[in-house]
Amino acid sequence: FALIVVFALLYFIVPQFMTILEGENAEKPPLTLALMAMSEWLTGYGWMVVLSFPFAVWGLVLLIQTSPGGKLFMDNFKMHIPLFGAIVKKGTIARFTRTLGTLLSAGVPILEAINITRETSGNEVFVRALGTVHDGIREGESFADPLRKARVADSMVVNMIDVGEETGELDKMLNKVADTYDEEVEVTVAAMTSLMEPLLIIFLGVIVGTIVVAMLLPMVAMVKSMT
Repeated sequence: FALIVVFALLYFIVPQFMTILEGENAEKPPLTLALMAMSEWLTGYGWMVVLSFPFAVWGLVLLIQTSPGGKLFMDNFKMHIPLFGAIVKKGTIARFTRTLGTLLSAGVPILEAINITRETSGNEVFVRALGTVHDGIREGESFADPLRKARVADSMVVNMIDVGEETGELDKMLNKVADTYDEEVEVTVAAMTSLMEPLLIIFLGVIVGTIVVAMLLPMVAMVKSMT
């Protein structure tokens, strides 16, 4: 919404203001000249660049995800984005532990349950990690050891899974992990949402204020020259 407001100001309001200034032959400070140049670019061919940019990014992401190793790169990248990466990672952990815990509670054999969980995880990093876990269990290892070596889950998750294996309540422990991470994701998203709203308002205020100041400066200079 903030970007739409800025776009509307530069595309519709500033050009009208430029016409007034040109008629008055007023002196234009650097900030006003920069604003006018941006508006001229936007009303020329810039609007096509602005409108096509999201589609270009979307197409590039699709291209990367369909290329060999591209999905792995994108999923790994998403988990390392500041602030948002933690939400993606915890959400994925909650999803795979919930799915696996539910399958084990229903009596599905663990190797089959892991294969089903891999297909529904939606994250290539965890698909490969669960593949390593699957192979490790088939060779006689525990669930926790290969998961720890994969380094995709926090130590708390691995330790809880380890305890679940030792006590024979792996399904219950997996569901506890899912409950914990679902709650953390919900709290984090709520906190980020409440923080982003005032930040967006401040951002929009600064941008609009800068545009208004850039338009008023020549008028102030005109008034001073007349007096």
